[in-house]
Amino acid sequence: MDVSTRIAVLASAGNHPDLPGPELLPTRLMRACAQVLPVTAAGISYFSGFHHRVPLGASDAQAVLAERLQFTVGEGPCLAAHFQDRAVLATADVMAQRWPAFHAELVMKTADRAILSLPIDNEDFGGNAAVDLYFAEPQPAITGGVLQDIQAATDVVGSLLAAHSGLVDGPSEQPVWLDTVAAQARSQVWIAMGLINIALRLGPVDSLAVLRSYAYSHDATVDEIAGIIAGGELGAEVLAD
Repeated sequence: MDVSTRIAVLASAGNHPDLPGPELLPTRLMRACAQVLPVTAAGISYFSGFHHRVPLGASDAQAVLAERLQFTVGEGPCLAAHFQDRAVLATADVMAQRWPAFHAELVMKTADRAILSLPIDNEDFGGNAAVDLYFAEPQPAITGGVLQDIQAATDVVGSLLAAHSGLVDGPSEQPVWLDTVAAQARSQVWIAMGLINIALRLGPVDSLAVLRSYAYSHDATVDEIAGIIAGGELGAEVLAD
């Protein structure tokens, strides 16, 4: 059984009674990738038309945290893969040099030491989705055969997500896999940005920058701080201090 078939079979809802819905297909796919490929974890994110990054699914809690750390710092291999529209291999040395803040957070809070980020090459996504593959080794040995397997994996991930987006079934405004807890949690960031915009009279870019700075200085993720602001437990004006 080839890599694509193994991932498709492992990601079927029947193999994941705890993840039955179509909106949880990204999580099932990332778990399958982590099982089939020589990686410790996997995650996938989607980029909206405003370049807002939305997590779709992850193989485990460590991959969830790694994505949130990268989003909080605002730099890293997944963002680079998206904007450059090409695969980015971030070894420990590369991360330390190109994204020192993210590298420091990653090493401190996870067991990940290297990341391979690949944009999903599928016309239905238009380059707006990317997969992060995590490695425990600082300098992972990715041979030609392994790279072929990884490419096959990302291809089948893109194909299955496109085929099960729900958009072909009716006039849905967004794919079904954007209706997840992770995606809804990230939407709190956009709400918090709006509140910061009103309180501090800042544009979207500056509002997100202020939110990131506050989260980073308080050893928290943007998602955590945004949830507190959106929930009314922290006034947006506090971020001006």
